[in-house]
Amino acid sequence: MGLLFVTVGSTKFDDLIETVCSEGFQNRALTHGYDSWVVQFGSSTCRCIGNIDRSKIELLAFDYNDNIDDYFAIADLIISHGGTGSILDGIRGPAFLEKRDSIPKVVVVPNHSLLHDHQSQICEKLHEQGVVDMKTLNRLHEIFNREDSEYRKLNLCNDSVFKNLLTEFLS
Repeated sequence: MGLLFVTVGSTKFDDLIETVCSEGFQNRALTHGYDSWVVQFGSSTCRCIGNIDRSKIELLAFDYNDNIDDYFAIADLIISHGGTGSILDGIRGPAFLEKRDSIPKVVVVPNHSLLHDHQSQICEKLHEQGVVDMKTLNRLHEIFNREDSEYRKLNLCNDSVFKNLLTEFLS
């Protein structure tokens, strides 16, 4: 049993929620053992959460939660919008290593509709560094085509690793 955690942070990202709620995505996730889902839908107005097959998927869905770190800590796969805060929560694996055996796979989906498409830049840089996998909405299903061993993990317990990455990004 694998836990899939989807988060859109405080934004409205209906397209991401609709994509993960689609029958095709559900089937792929189930085939790969993700039968427990937590979906944080933020200010989304879509009603597609009801399309998730609860006879096959254990589901917890909410707009906001004061204890969201708990879900980052236990997820096996994190699908996040491209917000820097959410990405950092997903990749800061060492903070959670006391609670878990491994760092989760983190997949980011930039929300291109936001001002100046600002999420794409940080997502692309982190993807280039092998920290996260980055997908567009229409290619999100491809995350199930990769073996777990293909995901590179970056240990961010050393603050200098993150500082160097951030400095490179900003320069």
